[in-house]
Amino acid sequence: MNNKKPLPVIVVFAGITTITAFVWIGFEIIRTYNKKPEPSVSSKIIEQLDPALDITTLTNIVQRIHLEDSEIGDISTTNKKANEKETTLETKTEKEGAPEITETESFEQ
Repeated sequence: MNNKKPLPVIVVFAGITTITAFVWIGFEIIRTYNKKPEPSVSSKIIEQLDPALDITTLTNIVQRIHLEDSEIGDISTTNKKANEKETTLETKTEKEGAPEITETESFEQ
């Protein structure tokens, strides 16, 4: 017959805790080997900032010219070759005395 007694709860708890500790130590060893070294930073970047405001620089920033969108003008970002082909097409038709082209073809790709 089977008269085995079950393991006490404290023994099971101790076994699980031991396994957890070994797994934890194993992961820490793996992390230590795979960890990249910290990059060296120049001393100029690390040096402490001056807490006093530079009033002359702030005044220069305020005095700079600010342009509104209407003052900048129309900036188009089109294909230069397409614009050249379109202009060439219009020029040829004007020289040949052909009727005006009301719609120009778009050569954009």
